[in-house]
Amino acid sequence: MNADPKRKVHQRDRDRVRHARRHQEEALDDALKNTFPASDPVSIMILEQTRTTEAALSNRSERSCT
Repeated sequence: MNADPKRKVHQRDRDRVRHARRHQEEALDDALKNTFPASDPVSIMILEQTRTTEAALSNRSERSCT
């Protein structure tokens, strides 16, 4: 999490990490509740990964158009 070892971890950073972790746990719990009694494994997409993928696809399609 801390890319620069000289950088102090601020309370705000810790709070953001805790919030993100809590949000992910809640999303997993919700996904699990919504899958029962199905036999499929639980799967959620993390929003940041979705944004990154969409940006990459957008850049790729822009390059192919030129």
